Amino acid sequence: MKVMTVISEVLVIGSNLPIIAAPGDDVILPCHLEPMFDVQGLTVEWSKPDMKPDPSDRLSRVEYVHLYRDRQEVPDMKMASYFRRTELFMDDMKHGNISLNVSEEDNGRYRCFIPKLQSKVKAAVVELVLVIGSNLPIIAAPGDDVILPCHLEPMFDVQGLTVEWSKPDLKPDPSDEYVHLYRHGKEVPDMKMASYFRRTELFMDDMKHGNISLKILNVSEEDNGRYRCFIPKLQSTVKAAVVELVVSQKICFVDVCGSKLKFLLTIYDSYVFLCLLDPNYGKISSPETPLEFISGNGY
Repeated sequence: MKVMTVISEVLVIGSNLPIIAAPGDDVILPCHLEPMFDVQGLTVEWSKPDMKPDPSDRLSRVEYVHLYRDRQEVPDMKMASYFRRTELFMDDMKHGNISLNVSEEDNGRYRCFIPKLQSKVKAAVVELVLVIGSNLPIIAAPGDDVILPCHLEPMFDVQGLTVEWSKPDLKPDPSDEYVHLYRHGKEVPDMKMASYFRRTELFMDDMKHGNISLKILNVSEEDNGRYRCFIPKLQSTVKAAVVELVVSQKICFVDVCGSKLKFLLTIYDSYVFLCLLDPNYGKISSPETPLEFISGNGY
């Protein structure tokens, strides 16, 4: 009696969901062979399929984010912007793991490809999405409504996901730990800090475009601090961005070219911020009043 052995085809598997990260962080783009297959002796190519080579660059053949060939990396065929920023998990390649570790990553689609694999499926695509907040603090005066910016780049529909806004520097009460919680397509007020009740809202119509910015109404100095926007149900170790809010009573009026402008003046981390709050605040008759600039580490 002859026994026939059926060998299943080896497939290259990426990720169906985008990988979410914050700018400047390290991230792993998952890609593996299934069933396990030793790829140490094969060529592995990581590239950005949506990036067109520069026609003015004679070396546009340099198209790889990472190239592994003859059991080693080939840096000469690598995009300059990824030099010394990528690596494979060499010890795991014998198990079919060809995931790529990228530091200070760029958003977009990445393709892992094994050209000499005896399979109909030799490639997989992984999309990297960045959670982007604001590098500078958001400055406001008491009583103002503010928007704490946070979005995904490239655009990604988050309407079906959970979005959490919290203050990471506060020790939360287990019964109300969120500034704003969005789950199952709506706000969950029962898990909200009492001081933010009926004062926060997301831009619901824009969530399909990846906008998870938070609007806070009638801010006060008690709202000062760091805010974190967080998307927990995504395949990433980094799913959050932090935005700082500075609320100050230091308001001044400055006459510029005949218009009386309302400014907020505050000091943050040794920097002086002079922020225009209301460009249409009144008029005066004299066009000759100069704008006084402030410098140094104090008033």
